[in-house]
Amino acid sequence: MGRSIRVAPEHIERVQLALRQSSYPSQSALAIDVGLTRPTVNSFFNGKPIDYLNFVEISQKLNLDWQAIAAKHIDGTTDLDINTLDIRTIDSNFSPRTTIPDILVVDDRPDNIRLLSSMLSERGYKVRKAVNGMMTLTAVQTSAPDLILLDITMPQMDGYEVCQRLKSSPKTKDIPIIFISALDEVLDKVRAFNLGGVDYITKPFQVEEVIARVENQLTICHLKNQLKQQNHLLEQEVEHRVEVDQVLQEQNILLQKEIQSRLKTEKLLKEQNLILQAEIQTRQNIERHLQEKNIQLQKESGDRLILTNQIKEKEQQLAALIANIPGVVYRAISHQDGRVTMPYLSPRIKQLLGITVQEFTETFEWIFDVVHPEDRMELYRALEESKRQLSNLDYEYRLVQELGAARWVRILAQPHQSINKDIVWDGVIIDISQQKNMEIAYELLLESMEIDYRQSEELLQSIFPQEIAQHLKQTRKPIACAYDAVSVLFADIVGFTQVCSHFSASETVELLNHIFSNFDHLSNDYGLEKIKTIGDQYMVVSGMPNPRPDHAEIIADMALSMLTEITKFKNHLNQPMSLRIGINSGAVVAGVIGSNKFVYDIWGDAVNIASRMESHGEPQRIQVSEATYLQLKDRYTFEKRGEIPIKGKGNMTTYWLISKNT
Repeated sequence: MGRSIRVAPEHIERVQLALRQSSYPSQSALAIDVGLTRPTVNSFFNGKPIDYLNFVEISQKLNLDWQAIAAKHIDGTTDLDINTLDIRTIDSNFSPRTTIPDILVVDDRPDNIRLLSSMLSERGYKVRKAVNGMMTLTAVQTSAPDLILLDITMPQMDGYEVCQRLKSSPKTKDIPIIFISALDEVLDKVRAFNLGGVDYITKPFQVEEVIARVENQLTICHLKNQLKQQNHLLEQEVEHRVEVDQVLQEQNILLQKEIQSRLKTEKLLKEQNLILQAEIQTRQNIERHLQEKNIQLQKESGDRLILTNQIKEKEQQLAALIANIPGVVYRAISHQDGRVTMPYLSPRIKQLLGITVQEFTETFEWIFDVVHPEDRMELYRALEESKRQLSNLDYEYRLVQELGAARWVRILAQPHQSINKDIVWDGVIIDISQQKNMEIAYELLLESMEIDYRQSEELLQSIFPQEIAQHLKQTRKPIACAYDAVSVLFADIVGFTQVCSHFSASETVELLNHIFSNFDHLSNDYGLEKIKTIGDQYMVVSGMPNPRPDHAEIIADMALSMLTEITKFKNHLNQPMSLRIGINSGAVVAGVIGSNKFVYDIWGDAVNIASRMESHGEPQRIQVSEATYLQLKDRYTFEKRGEIPIKGKGNMTTYWLISKNT
């Protein structure tokens, strides 16, 4: 045997950890000249005995100077005690486990459980036991083990299902599972690994192999957990450094802004100095100009006195003219600063609002303040439009009086722009309350008549087809029409009488209304004419009042859709409801009967046969007559039922409509 190292017992675990982190490619690696032996203790790695391993590789894992060791013991006759070496560390990032691993052994055979529990307990592991799948799931939920040894062949719930349930739960998906089973087929092993198993041991097993594989998976899990912790610490350090960099960048930006601000301040001070000097020169010029203006004003003062007297005379003439105008004459001014004033308001405001001019000016700022709240926005838009385009203002609105009643008025005004850019309106406000009230009453009457007419039209359209409704509005004579080619459908809800006995009256009506409303939507979508409902029976026809060549095809599509729609509803047993549907094609007579309560209905042999197709049918099936079958056989799939006795018709050949061909 080649040169060897004897490993002291207290260093056995460290050497084993180093071996698990090293490569172990094949059995041929054991046949080497320089090796590591530990003859007094049985140890396994990946199911193979650790008797000889590459000394160079182990030395590197232990951070040993293997060349110096080999030179000192070149003769190969001396065992080298590992205690004499400077073993620094196996892996600077590795720390041994500090807790006793918890292993759950699952097997329905007591002898297997005893054997596995005994050999694991002897090696210092904490062992729990479970004899079936449900006990396993309960034990894992109570306290998650570090590893599970799981048998496959168990009653009620096999190992595959236990593994699948554990891996589907976020709480237990990371627990390593080693399958241990007598099944040795490749597909069994592949299924175990596909379900999430980390290893597979075939029975009968070797104790040393089980221990080696268990320790291998526990070490992998331990290293994964340490790697997660190190990644978390690294992410925190990266985040901290990013925050520090961001703070430094922000401080740098603030410093640059401060420098730029100071440069701007210095520049501004220089500019202000120049402006101040210019301002001094300007003031000197202004003082000289004011002296000249003072002389000019003294001259103009005498001229203004003359103009004032002339203005007073004109105002007296204007007041006399305004007193004879029907309505309130006013002047309104929109100033540049947003204010609105009314420098003039004629005394007729007393007749319009019941208050004098003085009372109005003491209470309101201008006439807009007494406008009805509902009309203010529109009046404001009209004023703005007149102001913007200097166009004539003509608008009708309501005024609010003291007692809360509204008075309709019409405002007329011609705007112009003054010298100082203010907008001035000169106009009149005229009372039009009597005329407006008559117009409002007339509009309300027309609106009421229109509503009554629409309601009558909607009611008539819901009872009769459009053509029939138009005919009834023109005459009250009996209406009858013959149609040579139509298809009639009868549908009956199976077992609806029993459903009614378990529901209240309101619940029964509500359920039936939901079902028939859905059928009505389908009828409208397909362009069919609903004839009537009788109890839980629904009747619809295709090809009238407007004839169409595809009447049989459309009614067949409607029937298939109804079978699908009815399954959306549940009976008193919470089961899907079903229909019996019958279809026949042929000639019918349609018309309106009655003198007070009109009824639109259809009659004929084709109607009776369609009804028999439904009553002699089966739940959730569509029975069609031979007449309908001949029109649809090339586009739909049928199943021949054969001859059945039909009341009043004898034996008839019928068919089951299955589906529409694609």
